[in-house]
Amino acid sequence: MKVRKNIEGLFLVAAAVGIFGSYASAETIVAPAPMMAATTKAVAVAAPAIPTVIVVGHRLTAAERANLG
Repeated sequence: MKVRKNIEGLFLVAAAVGIFGSYASAETIVAPAPMMAATTKAVAVAAPAIPTVIVVGHRLTAAERANLG
């Protein structure tokens, strides 16, 4: 019973140190000015370079499904 309490305490200390360390080492991101944000959105809309995947195929019939196993 005492070992279980010690492991629980060790876990709580490790969690607290990890949470504090993640906040201490996090980078702060400065929000862009409203005018810069509007320009960025306009550029993103002007160049729609989104890759598109088109899958072409047919469904198996009941006989083909039965042959598969």
